[in-house]
Amino acid sequence: MLNKSLSDDTPRIMTAEINHNTIVVRVHTMQIDEGNRLLFEEELFCSARTNSPLSLVLDLEQVTFLSSSSLSSLVRLRLECIERSQKVILVGLSHNVKEVFRITKLNKSFESFVDVASAMQWLEANV
Repeated sequence: MLNKSLSDDTPRIMTAEINHNTIVVRVHTMQIDEGNRLLFEEELFCSARTNSPLSLVLDLEQVTFLSSSSLSSLVRLRLECIERSQKVILVGLSHNVKEVFRITKLNKSFESFVDVASAMQWLEANV
């Protein structure tokens, strides 16, 4: 676990590992909403900041719902990572989540791939 600033007894909704100069963060919850958004944001931003300037691949395969505030968190993460020259790539988007990104036009702001392997291939060719 790379999230070192969180206390050991804090429940986690994601795991993070370094894989070929990339942070792969896997979310282990079906919904990111008001009940867990702050924890999601804290863990995600901690992983990105702790491992800057590594690219960040966010695996949302298990996520079927994102609240508007969690979308806002992702936008803030992207902007913060741009300042550090970090790439943020989304993978494993469900149909519903993909549709939310399309409707909000955020699909034009984030690179996304079917799975982690595809994102890693793209990173190797483009970084």
